Amino acid sequence: MEDYTKEDVLDALLKIAGNTRLRVLVDQRSYLIGILAYRFMLTEHQIAALTGFKRDKVNYNKKLAIQFYKDKLYMQNVYVYAQIFPFDFSVIEPVSVSNRLKRVELDLDKKFYNKLKAAGAILGHKDIRITIKLFLEKKFEVMGRMKEFCIDLINANGGIPEGMTIADVARMKELEMYNWEEYERYQERTRLQQYQPENTGEASKIEQVSKKFSPHYGEARKEKGSE
Repeated sequence: MEDYTKEDVLDALLKIAGNTRLRVLVDQRSYLIGILAYRFMLTEHQIAALTGFKRDKVNYNKKLAIQFYKDKLYMQNVYVYAQIFPFDFSVIEPVSVSNRLKRVELDLDKKFYNKLKAAGAILGHKDIRITIKLFLEKKFEVMGRMKEFCIDLINANGGIPEGMTIADVARMKELEMYNWEEYERYQERTRLQQYQPENTGEASKIEQVSKKFSPHYGEARKEKGSE
């Protein structure tokens, strides 16, 4: 079942969300929390809010999924959920206490470097690396929110609506609108409002001109003259 949603995982998790320390339930709980964290990119605070768990408990459980996914007993305990919600935890690199940070080197052209320095100065950063790290973190936050919105959008419409563009997705997110048909009706109303006359005086003039050049208008004048 590769096409499962985060709601499916949450439903399964809430059914075993008790405080028991029974090994099999602890393993199953950690497996499902790990999927929410690493596949659906939910933060610890988001998972805590959705499940009622404390944030530190969420942190502990998602680490278990990484540490024990190869353990024989762990695999036996989570076997059923692994069939329903398959996920390869081997692609996630565990964070070790002894080596939490990774050094990354970047080559920047002078123009881009100066832009980052200027932005850092505004933010009060003395080190450009702090500015780059901040921008990357903010970008990933936005991507995470957009990914979650897209998943909800697909679920609400039973797939990706035909004709939908990236601009539509951004606009629907801004409007907090998920239903494609509702969004199309909104777009049509907006277009009609743009073409409506600004005032009734202008509308009256348009109507008069339309009547003047209408063939029925000429016939009406002839009938009036014959009387």
